[in-house]
Order: sequence, then structure tokens, then C-alpha cells
Amino acid sequence: MNQAKRSLAFLLTVYRILPCLCGKNYEKIASFTPEKVVCICFFSFFACCGRVEKSAASPQRKQQRNFDMQPLTLKIDESTAGRAVKSLLRHELAASNAHISRLKRRENGILLNGKPCYVTARVQAGDELQMEIGDEPDGHIVPMSFPLDVRFEDEYLLIIDKAAGIAVHQSTRNPEELTLENAVCAYLGGSISPHPVSRLDRGTSGLILFAKSGYLHERLRRMQHTGAYLRTYQGIAVGKVEPPSGKIERPIGLAEGSTYRRAVTEGGAPALTEYRTLAGSERLTLLELLPRTGKTHQLRVHMASVGYPLAGDWLYGERNDALIARPALHSCSLELTHPITGERIALVSDLPEDMRALTQDMILMEEDQQDGNESD
Repeated sequence: MNQAKRSLAFLLTVYRILPCLCGKNYEKIASFTPEKVVCICFFSFFACCGRVEKSAASPQRKQQRNFDMQPLTLKIDESTAGRAVKSLLRHELAASNAHISRLKRRENGILLNGKPCYVTARVQAGDELQMEIGDEPDGHIVPMSFPLDVRFEDEYLLIIDKAAGIAVHQSTRNPEELTLENAVCAYLGGSISPHPVSRLDRGTSGLILFAKSGYLHERLRRMQHTGAYLRTYQGIAVGKVEPPSGKIERPIGLAEGSTYRRAVTEGGAPALTEYRTLAGSERLTLLELLPRTGKTHQLRVHMASVGYPLAGDWLYGERNDALIARPALHSCSLELTHPITGERIALVSDLPEDMRALTQDMILMEEDQQDGNESD
């Protein structure tokens, strides 16, 4: 069969190449010397062989997807019998329309009783529906290695303790910059693009969650700011925060005339932050910050809007490298219910050294203040 394909491809290639070489001047073809015809035939033969071999290899490569994750399986009982496959994927397996569209383009993306099926197919009791949840290699993130502080990993999720000063995403302003995405991509083998579930600013340190597929990323994003997914931060604000605990509910949008800076604006998106004081002095306050929504720069904007910007926040407060060379914000706690196993994961990250130094200064300030009050 392959020999017949090669012969046919050879004839077609000669038929296509000859007119191209002589500008579709067919009289010129008749004047070709035997040596020239032989050269053309050799060229055509190797070209068509390469094309046939590539075509023959394509199905094999298509099956060599980097799916490390086992597909999700749904066993059909009387309560789900009679429903369409798409309905089950959406409501029982929590697949988005985007994920279903991707699966429809895969050979074994959706299987009913071990065979590919249409999403309009109806199921019966006793059937078994399978759905792939892994990603195909896409290569749009360049793998670049550097050491990572991995706090949790399984075949679905990866949690990193990020150092301050590293961007999570590549920026159009600096596309060659090494980012956490590049490092995680290299850590995962270089073929799968990681999906950060929650963003941390370049200057923010602490725990960040990566999903190992787009399907898991979509599920986790829907879980954010619910009891199934909680993030807690610690921040150091300038001044003595009053009241010591409370809520900041102010809408956030782009600042006027800026494409990057945010501000509390009347037409902004709803945003809610809860806070409470952990320690403090007259000059600095250590806060626990709980974002109930996930707007860009939310914690930094909200604290600045009530008159207590974070220490070192050059964008929403004042730059003070002598105090701390970045916004004093740390993702200290992450709790979530695993979207596949149902396991409860709870991790804690200690304050980094630069923020610990500020808390020590805070204690010394408080002691000095108490000594001053006693002497009075």
C-alpha cells in the first residue's frame, strides 16, 4: 500500500514541479536533457517519500499526547439515564463549553463505553462515559529552569512558595524575562503549559497554585472566594490601622489616564476585603488580609484607599527602599478542596526575611513607646 502511495505521489510531484521550473512553458519541457529530467525525478522521489512518511507518521504522533492524567469516568445509573452526553459533561463532570469543544477535536476526548461518541448521544443505564482532562502539548511557554520551592504536588496540582521579585506571567513589555510560568513549564517537562489559578504581583511573595490542565484551571477558578478555596495574606501597612479589624467594600477599576494602575472608582467592579490587626505600633501595622473578591491589586488599592498603604508600595503609597524594597504583602495561607480527589489541602508559608525584619522593628517601636509612656 505504501509503495502505491509513493508511486502516485511521485507522479503528482513530477507533474507539479516541471511546469513550475519552466514557467508553465510546456514546449520548454520537451527540450529538457535526459540528465535534467533524471535530476528532477530524483528530487521528486525524495520529496514525495518525505511527504508520504510524514503522512503515515501523523496518526502515530497524534496518539502520543502527553496525557499523564487518567480520564474522569462517570457510570450511568437510572438517575442519569436518557440524558445527552453534553449535559452529563457539563453538570456531572463540571466541564465548560470551551473544554467540551477541545475534546471534540481529540480522537479519544469523549468515550462512551470505550468508543468515541457525539455529544448529542443519549446514554442508558449501565453505560460508562469517559472524559479526558489533560492538556495537549502546545509549546507557547518556553521552559527555563530555576529552583522552585514546591510545597505540594500530585498529578493534577502544583503549589509553589514564590519569592518576591519574580513575575508570574510574561509581559509584553519584557517578553524575554524569566518568569515563574517558564520555570514551572520546565519543571513539568517542558511540554505542558502551566495554569496559574491566582495571580501574585511581582513584588508579592508566598503560596501560589498551578493547575496542570485547562480543565482543572477552570474548575478551580469557579471555586475561588468560596469555602472550597481560601487565600489569606499578611501585609504590613504604614501607620496604626484604625479600626483594628473590619471590611473594605469599595469598587475597583482602572485609574484615570492609566492602563495599569487601579483605583477606587464609582464605575468599578465590586470588591471586598476583610482585615484584622495581628500586631502593630504607631508607625506600622501587621495585618491579616482576606480578599473576598479577586480584583487586580485589590489588597494594595483597598488599604491605600483607607489611608494605610502597604509599606514599600511604590504604586499606591510611597517608595521607601530603606524600609522594604517591595510592597510588604505575603500570601501566607492556602486552603482548598481538591477538585478531583475531594481531599482538603491546607498550607502555610512563614513571613519572608524582609517582612520579618519589619515586624521586629514594630516590636522595638512598641517597646520604646511603652517605655516612654512609663517615664511620663
